[in-house]
Amino acid sequence: QVWDIGGQPRFRSMWERYCRGVNAVVYMVDAADLEKVEASKNELHSLIDKPQLHGIPV
Repeated sequence: QVWDIGGQPRFRSMWERYCRGVNAVVYMVDAADLEKVEASKNELHSLIDKPQLHGIPV
């Protein structure tokens, strides 16, 4: 299964729910939007720091 779970702030609270039990996380960022790259990095780190997601390849 593949989930496209959007990066808008209103969807971020759902990321953890969709990532449980997956084999990998594919995380895509619009690198042309430099202002959002740093925020995106912080959000990704927040997600993968969750104990139930440790060990899942990104």
